[in-house]
Amino acid sequence: MKMNIRQIQLALELYRTGSINKTAKNLYQSPPNISNAIRSLEEELGYQIFIRTKKGVCPTEIGMKFFIIANNILEQYQELLNIPETERTARFRLATVCNTPRSAYLRLCRQYCNFSRIEFSMNSASFEKMTEQVALLQSDIGIALLNNQNLNSYRSLLKHKMIQIKELCQIPFCITIGSTHPYFQQEHISPEDMQDFTFVDYSDNAVATDINIINRYNINMNRRIIIEDQLSRLELVASAPVFIIGCQISSSLLKQYNLRSFPIAEIELKLCSFLRRDIPKSKEVQQFLMYLDEDLREFT
Repeated sequence: MKMNIRQIQLALELYRTGSINKTAKNLYQSPPNISNAIRSLEEELGYQIFIRTKKGVCPTEIGMKFFIIANNILEQYQELLNIPETERTARFRLATVCNTPRSAYLRLCRQYCNFSRIEFSMNSASFEKMTEQVALLQSDIGIALLNNQNLNSYRSLLKHKMIQIKELCQIPFCITIGSTHPYFQQEHISPEDMQDFTFVDYSDNAVATDINIINRYNINMNRRIIIEDQLSRLELVASAPVFIIGCQISSSLLKQYNLRSFPIAEIELKLCSFLRRDIPKSKEVQQFLMYLDEDLREFT
């Protein structure tokens, strides 16, 4: 059996996850199939690219050389596939109720920026507006955070609109503060600790409204600053003793702005995708979901 692109993709995925079970889940295969495929690949190569341990797998020294070359092969393979693709119109319309998919969207934009015709948009919307856009085919995909209580009711509500809801990942709900905040060095903080500090919010905070965060924790609405742009909110939090309540911010942004996030244990949110069940996923949607899945591994 000659080595093929699928084997290389599988080996790289296992290298990224370090786990046969996670790789099987990500690629929608069984763990024995993954093990057998890697064994066949190593037999064909004539050397071992992974070491099996109790905690998972890790690359051998020669395996690292293999993965560097394999990654280059996949990038060149994708370029070959994209030669005729660049002549078609690339279209991707995202409606989102949260900032979580921002990084995946930017990665998708970078991938398609050389196409001769591009129609890309990321629209921040309320939950109702997002589902309406997906139902009317004005958006190719919707992304939102839902709590467990509302997830099932929304499934029933949207079924007649031909919208399928898929749970992607559980996202921590957090208080985020900067280094100038007096509680920055605390081991734990709660929403009640924030009652004497200014709350930085945005005008259509659907997630906070959905779980009644304001009334639930008696947030002082007389001390509330509205900033619509996420990065501007983070800049303020980094430079003043204020706070944000919302879904977990990526580790890269926390590091960039010198922030800390403190999970609120009693709140669980699910990041979900919304797609028309009768419309096949476009290549752009599939690629976006792959990028989003890679980003979400930070939370799993």
